[in-house]
Amino acid sequence: MLECYIDYIGLKTCTGAYAYGSSPSGLYLTQLPGITIDNVEKVADDLQRTWQGVYDDVQRLSIPKFYTDLINQVNACYELNDECDYSTDIFCTDENMMLLSNAWLYLLGVGIMLERLYSPRLNKYTTIDRKQAEELKDLYQAEYEKALINGVKALDTSNCELCCGGAVNSVTWLP
Repeated sequence: MLECYIDYIGLKTCTGAYAYGSSPSGLYLTQLPGITIDNVEKVADDLQRTWQGVYDDVQRLSIPKFYTDLINQVNACYELNDECDYSTDIFCTDENMMLLSNAWLYLLGVGIMLERLYSPRLNKYTTIDRKQAEELKDLYQAEYEKALINGVKALDTSNCELCCGGAVNSVTWLP
């Protein structure tokens, strides 16, 4: 389920698997305000150990929410045959992944802020900057919701139409 999004958004670092330039989307979580490799590293627990462990956990925990939210939003916008494989036919095509990349970026931002807020490690990122983390979480959540709606409205559903053999009906949303 949406494994194609794992590591689709990168982290800007100098070395390693997430080195600058290795993000397939061209987007980096560290581009969001308040997110740096250093403050992600500082919230890692004994199991996560490093910023990479935190990031891997955030991605794995965010995938089910992203999938559910996408399904709900697609069903609100389109009438698709139940035989469609949303992951393969819609969500994981290159074009559609790019359309949904901002939503995924902001959802990961929410996940990082939740890690900061509820980390068992006490340090300046989990105590002094708590109010900032709460505000950033709320900002990222609002941006996620907007980006999700806009991304889903722009999706190319022709692959699903072909695989399902049915017509795709678009629903127009008026403000």
